[in-house]
Amino acid sequence: MEFRVDAIADLRPGRTNWCIQAKVLNSWFVTEFFQKRVLLLADTQGNTIEVAFLPETYKKMRKYIYDGDWYEIRIFKVIQPTLRERNTHHPFQIKFTDESTMGLFSPVNQKHYFRFEDLDDISRGRITHPISFDVCGCVVGVEDRRLLEGANAANEVVLTLLNGRNETLKCRALDDYAARFINAWEALGCHLTFTSEPVFCILRFWKVGSYEGAPCLFANLYKTRFRGNGTSQGDVSYLKTLDITI
Repeated sequence: MEFRVDAIADLRPGRTNWCIQAKVLNSWFVTEFFQKRVLLLADTQGNTIEVAFLPETYKKMRKYIYDGDWYEIRIFKVIQPTLRERNTHHPFQIKFTDESTMGLFSPVNQKHYFRFEDLDDISRGRITHPISFDVCGCVVGVEDRRLLEGANAANEVVLTLLNGRNETLKCRALDDYAARFINAWEALGCHLTFTSEPVFCILRFWKVGSYEGAPCLFANLYKTRFRGNGTSQGDVSYLKTLDITI
C-alpha cells in the first residue's frame, strides 16, 4: 500500500491511514490506571504531537524506541487528548492500533527542535499556557534548599538563570529531580558557590510556576532535561547532555 507522508499539523480524527516521519524528542512513563509510555514527536516542520501507549501491547510495534531517533509511523488513529499533562500545543493526540507500525528511519536532520521562551515574558507573566518549553541562559546561582533547616527547608534546588540582557529568573528543581539535578551538576564539576565562569545551559521541557510570589520555572517530572556546558563556549554544539531523567 502506498503511503504519502503527512505533516503533524494536518493530523485530525476521521481516518487511520496516516503516515508521518518524526523524531522522538523525548519519552517518559505515566501511570493512569496502567503504566503508559508517552512519546513527544516532532516532524521536519517542527510541529509536535504526543502518543501514549501500553508497551508491548501492539503486535506490530517495535520493542525498542529511543529518544533522538527518527521513525516512520504508519496506520494510527488521531483522537482527542487523554493525557492529564500535555507537552504540545497540538489539539489532538495519536493512538496506536494493532495495525500500527513504527520503523526506524534515516535521520532527516540533526535539529533539536527547541521551543524557547523569553525570560522577560516569563517574569512578567506573559506565558500563561501549561505546556512545557525550553529556556537558555547562564546559571549564576544554585541553592540546595534540602540542606536548610526548619521552615525554610524544602525538597528542591533553586537555580538562578541569567540571560544576555542581565535579566534573571528562578528555576525550581523539585522532589526526586532535585537530587538528580545536583548529582548531574556536581558530575559536571560545578559547585553551589560561584566565583567565576557561570555555566551556560539549556533547560528543556520546563513549565511556568511560582516562587516567593513571582513567576518562575519548575521541573519535577521524568521528562525534564538539563543541558550544560563544561567549557567556556556557549554554543549548543559544545553542550554535554546530562541525562537526569526520572
